[in-house]
Amino acid sequence: MTRNAPSGILRRWPRPLIATLAAIAATGLGTAAPATATTTVPHTTASRASVTAAAAATQKHVYLRSALGNEPYVTTENGWSGSTGMHAKNVIRARAATPGPWEGYRIDYLGPSSGNAVHLWSDAAQAYVTAEFAWGATSSGLDQRGTLHARPGQTSTGPWETFYLDQTGAHTFTLSVRDSGGKLWYVTAEQNYPGDEAGLLRARATKPGPWEQFTTGPGPQNLIGGDDYPAKWKSPAQDSFANVFGLNRECVSYVAWKIYENSGGTQVPGGQAAPSDWARYSVRVDPTSGSGAWSYAYNWGYAAASHHVTVNHTPTPGSVAWWDRKGVWAAHGTGHVAYVTAVQKSGSAVTGFDIAEYNIEGKDGAYSTIHFTVSNGKLVRRAANTTPSGPMAGVDLGWVPIPDGFVHINGF
Repeated sequence: MTRNAPSGILRRWPRPLIATLAAIAATGLGTAAPATATTTVPHTTASRASVTAAAAATQKHVYLRSALGNEPYVTTENGWSGSTGMHAKNVIRARAATPGPWEGYRIDYLGPSSGNAVHLWSDAAQAYVTAEFAWGATSSGLDQRGTLHARPGQTSTGPWETFYLDQTGAHTFTLSVRDSGGKLWYVTAEQNYPGDEAGLLRARATKPGPWEQFTTGPGPQNLIGGDDYPAKWKSPAQDSFANVFGLNRECVSYVAWKIYENSGGTQVPGGQAAPSDWARYSVRVDPTSGSGAWSYAYNWGYAAASHHVTVNHTPTPGSVAWWDRKGVWAAHGTGHVAYVTAVQKSGSAVTGFDIAEYNIEGKDGAYSTIHFTVSNGKLVRRAANTTPSGPMAGVDLGWVPIPDGFVHINGF
């Protein structure tokens, strides 16, 4: 939120330009921005020896999908029991109509100097994904060489776990990997394989085609947390400039950034502008930048309906904690939003949750985190004398109310 007439959003907008809720158009998350130019570094040959990831690797948690047909989600077959071959435990197929626990992956980006190299981590298997180049044909004649497999216990990486992600369209990309001889193979979703082998992912194509195209959707866990708000936005004084995410160092700007990077956005702003692909992964905040803006923080819970986004009283990692402009927030007039970084449960009952935020109660655009507890399985109305961590450690905020709701943008 902001100070004085503070909110989680722009306080210096000319009042005639501030969109009212009734004027906000129902445009969803907006139209995706054009694909940005991608420089592809040649993929170098590597031996089977260990490959060391770059120290500054960026991690994104996503759902993987085949870009073919109805775009099935990529599944780790955690329920299978074989040790090798197509029915091995944790073999990977593009076969699910909807995402669940077996469809979550983490992409570790090793950086451009590594030739667009990535490692894939399966949440279901708790293991890195391997291209099984040592596997041969089955008794029925189906080729299983290069099958993607999250080997149980595979927590280290080598060339067979090192894939190359190359952008082919605004939202599509290919994955390729080298065998022991150094030959590059593109990952294919085997849509013509029969029965429960259909959609098997194999590194077997020498050049990409429709079956080698993949895309992503947001993932439910392994969130990128902490204060990684872009340095070019953090260093200037609060409210020094605005972009489509709002004024810098405001609560809405920070939340829009967290939505962006945890939904799959990888651009790191080198200036004041938002990432060029922001519309694919996040939301428009500033109403002066176009229609469909979420606007002031208090408005987020109401704007959600026009964007077909769920609002409820259940916190989930990656959801947005939302406060209306009432109660302790009434004096500020524009509410507050924060990013839910973790949820604690006992069985199915929520026992607590954590948020990260900027500018709570108009505190000079500072970053802080707060832990909320839940009493008897129900959200209490107020959290007692919460002391945040981060730059505001030791600052007593007094009574911080439980959020009025949780906004589940991008399915988080």
